[in-house]
Amino acid sequence: MKTVIAKNGKIQLEFSVPGDIPDNKEEMEVIMKVIAKHGKELYPKALKQDSIIGKKVREGGKIGHEAAHGTEDEKQKRWAKYQKDVDELHAKLLNLKYSAICYLVAKRNSVVKKTIMRHTHCFI
Repeated sequence: MKTVIAKNGKIQLEFSVPGDIPDNKEEMEVIMKVIAKHGKELYPKALKQDSIIGKKVREGGKIGHEAAHGTEDEKQKRWAKYQKDVDELHAKLLNLKYSAICYLVAKRNSVVKKTIMRHTHCFI
């Protein structure tokens, strides 16, 4: 590591090689505090590169999530169907508790009761 410079109230870190490691623990702690506080100012280019790499990971995760759970529109339609089923059963079977209605709706839709309870409500 070359030096830590304070300039016009902003802190800049200068490294001779990107992989430089400080010699002692105290020096490393100071650098980590500076990076935590001023990281975006210090390394805009590095952050941009990380954000590009992170973008690929996020896009891959989004594709996987949509494949497993459906798009937001598909989920909204599915949850609306759950709510319609809950309302229908509640109108027919007024004496049933909400948890029992959720159990019946879950069986009808091949999901667990907790899924129905997360995405519906019942005004009793």
